[in-house]
Amino acid sequence: MKMKNELRLADMKLKMDGLDNWTAMVKDREILYVNKLTQCHSYEYPKCDIPDRSPIPEMTPDLETAPKYNDHVRCSLSDIYQMLRGLMP
Repeated sequence: MKMKNELRLADMKLKMDGLDNWTAMVKDREILYVNKLTQCHSYEYPKCDIPDRSPIPEMTPDLETAPKYNDHVRCSLSDIYQMLRGLMP
């Protein structure tokens, strides 16, 4: 009976974490996690790899001092080459 409850809790945790492609089952009196799509299995809980968002301070842009370009970094191939060349002794 205890294993049946643990299996239900494992399935509920998968659903709560949004891991809908995974299911839990019991094999050799241990909980086993099975990916329904790939049919791979693991005895370890399939962690959700979505990192927490970092706290970003609220900032209002000053239109006079704001850069006139977007946030993307742009460089040429020669800039990359020069940077890499500077790293070598």
